[in-house]
Amino acid sequence: MEPIFDRHGKTVAWRHRDYIYDLDGKACALIRERSVFTFEGQYRGRFEDGYYRDPQSRAVAFEEGATGGPLKPVPKRGAIAPPPYDLPHPPEIEAVPPPPPFRANAWSDLSWDDFLQGKSVASG
Repeated sequence: MEPIFDRHGKTVAWRHRDYIYDLDGKACALIRERSVFTFEGQYRGRFEDGYYRDPQSRAVAFEEGATGGPLKPVPKRGAIAPPPYDLPHPPEIEAVPPPPPFRANAWSDLSWDDFLQGKSVASG
C-alpha cells in the first residue's frame, strides 16, 4: 500500500492499485481514468502525477514521488498500513468533468476528509 499524505506530511489514507483506504483499512474511494470517486459513484477530483486534486485542480494530498505541484512537506513516517477490508462492488460513476486546462501549483483549503465528502472551499 502507498501512503497518502496531506499538506502537512501526515498520513491520511492509503492506496492499493485503484482503491483508496482510510486509516482503518476500509475502502473509501476509487480511481478511474485519473479521477477520484466515492463508492456512491460521486466525482471528487483528480489523481495526477502523484497529487490528489480538488475540482479546481488545487492539491489536497500527495504520494511520494509526486511531481508538478506545490512544494511538498517532508512526509511523517510511522504510520503502518492497515489490513484492507473486503472491497465493495465498484459503483456506476457519474460523468467525469473535463480536466481543468492547467494544474494549480497551490494547496487546496480542503482537508482530505472534506475532499472525500465533496465539500467546497466556500462551504468547507
